[in-house]
Amino acid sequence: MSTRTRAAALAPGLLLALVFCAGEAAAQNVCRGGSHTGSGIIACIEGAGSSADILVNPGKLGINHATANVVAVGGSHSGSGDVELRMTAGSVVTTGTAGHGLYARHAGATGGGAVVVRMSGGSVETRGSNAYAIRARRASGTGNVRIDVTGGSLSRKGGTGGVVLGAHGGTGNVTVNMTAGATLEATGAGVGGLIAVHSGTGDLAIGLTGGSIATTGIGIDAGRSNAATAGNVAVTVSHASSAVRTTGALGHGVSIVNIAGAAAITMRDGLVETTGAGALGLHADSYSDTESGPGTTSIVLEGGTIRTRGGIHTFSNVNYYSHGIRAQSSYTRGDVSVRMTGGAVETAGASANGLYVLKRGPAGAGSIEMTGGSVTTAGDGAHGAYVYMYSTGASTEGLSIDAAGAVSAEGLNAR
Repeated sequence: MSTRTRAAALAPGLLLALVFCAGEAAAQNVCRGGSHTGSGIIACIEGAGSSADILVNPGKLGINHATANVVAVGGSHSGSGDVELRMTAGSVVTTGTAGHGLYARHAGATGGGAVVVRMSGGSVETRGSNAYAIRARRASGTGNVRIDVTGGSLSRKGGTGGVVLGAHGGTGNVTVNMTAGATLEATGAGVGGLIAVHSGTGDLAIGLTGGSIATTGIGIDAGRSNAATAGNVAVTVSHASSAVRTTGALGHGVSIVNIAGAAAITMRDGLVETTGAGALGLHADSYSDTESGPGTTSIVLEGGTIRTRGGIHTFSNVNYYSHGIRAQSSYTRGDVSVRMTGGAVETAGASANGLYVLKRGPAGAGSIEMTGGSVTTAGDGAHGAYVYMYSTGASTEGLSIDAAGAVSAEGLNAR
């Protein structure tokens, strides 16, 4: 019987501890020893030579863990095969520090084995610090990391960090998707929702095509940190049932940062609403610490509503404002643009611009194009559309605003 078949056959409906390991060396994290001691449903393959796959499908399970560093449902691979976790029903609750609910990881240094978590039903709740409801990670190699949440509920009560995390350090891509029928809630201070990070050379993509996200931290957060290689970061929000609501200070609705590549957000429908001070609706930034990066930044609003209600947040003598849309470049040579063809942007806070482009760098242009939709600002000093450039070189490219939609600035000193 194959590794995939054995793991799948043992797991469904199991309520007791299961540890399944094959190979010689002691596995780390979700296997024996290491920083995690698995005691829920755990499937492990140890040894770089194995190409077998791992599939864990727990069925209608009920797991409750209070011990620190305990994973409820986990899969770990050190070879070249795939790791896949599926949850269709049942409940998982963890209360310990770093007690992740569903955790799939790949420790293989090479190879194309994928890391996949699919959730279509049931519930996962974590309460400890740094404890994700779903975490999928590949340290290196070419395999992709993917998380699909198509149903069920995910929650984080207390602690720090986020609810869902996809991470990669190799050359593969990271994709996180959430669709209609799924819910995500975080009540701990500053806890984020859907998070994707990459320290390697691949792309990051997050898609929200329905479902609801309610957090105190950033609702959707994606970032690449490798300045040596290019890779793209993209977030798409669509479907009328999509909703992102945040309540904490600096709890942006959608925020992405890319080093050495493009940063792009597209919103076609749904709602993004923030109420915390300094919390942006949509935020995208391309960054280069050498002023030579080609990264471009773009935000496109085709439909839906972006609403910010927060005021000014001051930290270390720096003011942060609750703009509806903010697109910026931090010392790259690429262009920065906001394009609005439909939808609505509403801001209430002081100096909270509706559409804001900030271009900093030695080259590249900054632009706002509005051919439809509406922008409404109510705060003192809040502009409907505002473009600003800070050039660090002999840039000959300029700034432009082309607004054919409806813009209303109601606050004092607003325009």
